Amino acid sequence: MSRRVLRLLLLTGWGLASSALGQTGPVEDLNALPASEIYQRACAACHGPDGRGYPGGEWRERTGLLTPPPDFTDPKFNSREPLADWVIVIRDGGRVLGLSPQMPSFGLVLAEAKIRELARYLKSFGNDARYPPGELNFHRGHRTTKAFPEDELLLISSYERTRSGGTVFRETLYYAHRLGPRYQWEVKGTPTFTTGEAVSGEVEVGLKWAVAYDLAQRWIFTVGLEPAFPVRSDEKWSATLYSTFGKALGDRWTLQSSLYLKWSPPEGAEGWTLRWSGVVHGIFTSARRGLFPALEWTVERGLHAGARTQVWLLPQVYAALSRRGHVALSVGPEIPVRRDPDVRFRIRAFLLWDYADGPFWVGW
Repeated sequence: MSRRVLRLLLLTGWGLASSALGQTGPVEDLNALPASEIYQRACAACHGPDGRGYPGGEWRERTGLLTPPPDFTDPKFNSREPLADWVIVIRDGGRVLGLSPQMPSFGLVLAEAKIRELARYLKSFGNDARYPPGELNFHRGHRTTKAFPEDELLLISSYERTRSGGTVFRETLYYAHRLGPRYQWEVKGTPTFTTGEAVSGEVEVGLKWAVAYDLAQRWIFTVGLEPAFPVRSDEKWSATLYSTFGKALGDRWTLQSSLYLKWSPPEGAEGWTLRWSGVVHGIFTSARRGLFPALEWTVERGLHAGARTQVWLLPQVYAALSRRGHVALSVGPEIPVRRDPDVRFRIRAFLLWDYADGPFWVGW
């Protein structure tokens, strides 16, 4: 038997069970062992005795794996996904969530309760309360800012038909990068193509801070600042201060709501604008890949005399395309609640890549 096959047998626990079956005494019940002992017997061969996964390239010689095992002691990695995902991988194997197929399943060896105990033990290697847990990493909407700090790249499109018969097309490239436990910086570039006009645009930078969270109550609160600068446009520069609250509504729904206060150098009566956005997603599957319906709303009003309140609804579908859920597409029409004097209709869409979870082309 090759060393690689032997390691995989040990990793699944079948090596332990098979050797026990060859003995004259009773088969050892792995469920009677503490999680720490199960880890050393069935997991440490590939993941290392301390959960670090043999850093420094040693994993190739020690494990025979094709991809490096993760470092469970890294709090950023450890906190990024919810406990439920770790349970799925231990129970059903890595292939289910688009991870390494060499990560086998333990579902026929360990009871569900013991699998959850083992998953909690693995997460204890890198437990750091400064990092918000993956249970609070809710799907993003179009108008509502995501509360969880992320590593993401998005292509955001907006197509608008005006009442005068023209069209407005905007294409935004959005890059976000996480800093430490709770911060995120971001940059957006948005060219605008309008019928009969020269191409204009806007560059926006931002900083987001996850101020507080509560895993037991499943909520997270974030604040941020986003200055924006026009490019080849008559628009003025602006600065937006916002707060975002995210909350799980039971096991099937999530809510995120953002309040924005925008200021730009006033011309006439203009200056301050207040906007409230929110989105509710339906979560009807435990898989990362799937369709997640959502309804988003936006209420916006300038804080000056004579300003008009605008209200929009945006029904949408968030489609997680990869088994890891790290590539997703969302699309929906933005509908005015009452007649908009300028816009006939608008369609919004984005393509998302959570690059922290791996390359775009893996995990499908």
